[in-house]
Amino acid sequence: MAVYWSRSRGLWRKGRGVRGIIRTWRGIFVDCDGDTILLKVHQHGGAACHTGRRHCFYREKGDGGWKTFLEPVFDPAEVYGAKR
Repeated sequence: MAVYWSRSRGLWRKGRGVRGIIRTWRGIFVDCDGDTILLKVHQHGGAACHTGRRHCFYREKGDGGWKTFLEPVFDPAEVYGAKR
């Protein structure tokens, strides 16, 4: 499990085994300024993205704009409820 912080969400956790998702650490890296951390993990099962996809990097820039190349593996509305 890792605890993250963002300006929009504050503190939040990932990797608690919710929905069968477990992450195994592969490495922890820091950038040259010491202000960014990269966590390299192996994901076991399920999807990690709140959009229902295996991971959050499912769009690629190409000619004509952004292309979605990864389909959801679960319906976010069923897990998180309908958006208000």
